[in-house]
Amino acid sequence: GAAGAAFARAMQARGVAACAKHYPGHGDTAVDSHVELPTLDHGMRRLQEVELPPFERAVEGGVAAVLAAHVLAPAFEGEARGEPKPSTKPLPASMSAPAISYLRERMGFRGAVLTDDLEMGAITKHYTLRRAVVEGLKAGVDMFLVCHTESKQLEAIEAIAEAVEAGEVDEATLLAAVARVDALHAAYVEPAPPAEEGEGAGPSRLWVCGSD
Repeated sequence: GAAGAAFARAMQARGVAACAKHYPGHGDTAVDSHVELPTLDHGMRRLQEVELPPFERAVEGGVAAVLAAHVLAPAFEGEARGEPKPSTKPLPASMSAPAISYLRERMGFRGAVLTDDLEMGAITKHYTLRRAVVEGLKAGVDMFLVCHTESKQLEAIEAIAEAVEAGEVDEATLLAAVARVDALHAAYVEPAPPAEEGEGAGPSRLWVCGSD
């Protein structure tokens, strides 16, 4: 944890945003989340002793971003809220309000939270893309990685817009996410220099939903 936090501080001192992953821990799972949905089947005491301390050190060190894993962690859904077992079927950390709330409220993280790639088997075999982004946004996630297919990227953007317009997600929740993403951009992203004549300057294909 201390070494990782030091590495993150060194990166960020040179203008490179660091990201702590895969929250809340993916080391002691038996399944690759690229292929299927794994479970981190430990109680909160074990998580607080083993899996979570590296993230706590990273947060204390000012890490810019945290990536939430597509990993079921039932302890957040039950034990962390004083229940012997989850009262509802657990969601992956990337969609779980209790898991993200723990990161923000218990650890004090104020930076950007992003998901792992939503085209991974852990999501595609169990959830629709729409549910993944809507549940994630409601949980407190700020950025959603859709890494391979442009049509799915557009589908994710449209799902967020429709959920806000329908009142399924509060506009304030979206605006809070946008503010955190904009703060990340302001701290670490520099405008691209203008292209020289003849260098193929043209309209950008990079869209950031809700951000200038």
